[in-house]
Amino acid sequence: MRKPPTPGVSPTASPSAIPASPASRDKSTNALTRIDAALAGRAFAAYGGIYIVSSLVWMVVVERTAPRITDYVGAAVCLAGAGIILYGARWTAA
Repeated sequence: MRKPPTPGVSPTASPSAIPASPASRDKSTNALTRIDAALAGRAFAAYGGIYIVSSLVWMVVVERTAPRITDYVGAAVCLAGAGIILYGARWTAA
């Protein structure tokens, strides 16, 4: 008969793996998933806009590659979309 899996330990983990405590698993959850469900989409939209702009900054600073005009236009469209999603509720009658 098979032994049931130990909670917090991957079935493929090495025998020396230390099981994670429930408290440490709770702390490692993403902060965006703890937002009220009605606002989570807006938080992810803001994160997406920041991620895209950060990617372009990384490309220029770290990779030393010049972005194309389409990179700038795409980033501007994404930031505009994120802004509309984040502030759209303020522009419409609730």
